Amino acid sequence: MKNRFPTKTWPPKRMTFYQWIGDARDARRSGTLGIPLVGDLPPTPTGRQSEIGRAADNAVAKIRQGTQMATRRLEADHARLLEQIRQKDDKIVGLSGEEADILAREPVRLAVEAGLDGSVIASRRSTDNRKAAAPLRAKIDHLIAERDDLATVAAYVNHDIEMAWRAARARARAIGETARRREARYFRLLCRRHPDGVRLAALFDHPRVDLPAWVDGHHDERDL
Repeated sequence: MKNRFPTKTWPPKRMTFYQWIGDARDARRSGTLGIPLVGDLPPTPTGRQSEIGRAADNAVAKIRQGTQMATRRLEADHARLLEQIRQKDDKIVGLSGEEADILAREPVRLAVEAGLDGSVIASRRSTDNRKAAAPLRAKIDHLIAERDDLATVAAYVNHDIEMAWRAARARARAIGETARRREARYFRLLCRRHPDGVRLAALFDHPRVDLPAWVDGHHDERDL
């Protein structure tokens, strides 16, 4: 039996068989009836054309909703980690200030050091200051290590979120591209049957399928 759908004209993988057939039937029927009117600028979309756009919009909206639900806990974890990092930074800044005050203490000559040179006194007091500040330095180093660990975990969580939205944008763009091809094919078939198809085709200057900003943006949905 001869193949009724040659390979070059078989619908895209994401377009169903019923959509393929239904679009062609509606295009032939609408075109024969002279729908849409050529006098309209731009031409009023047919019901099928609007349906194609709505189907794409709904599919993209479901992808967004699903990704929001999938990343909700990750977003909360990321926010919690960022807050913990901020708190660690505040403590580090406070302790670093105390350490700087101790290290900046002026050298004081003790009574037993009356005959020593000033440089020796300064060296001794500097050593004393470093010893006094050592516990603070240990706390600071510990806080820095904890902060860096938290930052590493936060980076992994943020990466998972970004990858989720990157995958969502890829799926949404695939849906939009398929919808645009479907709409273009539908309009081409419509113009073939339309009594003023040549003029109608010239008026079709852009597809009606328009993806939301988060799909084509350079950042994920959190930045919008």
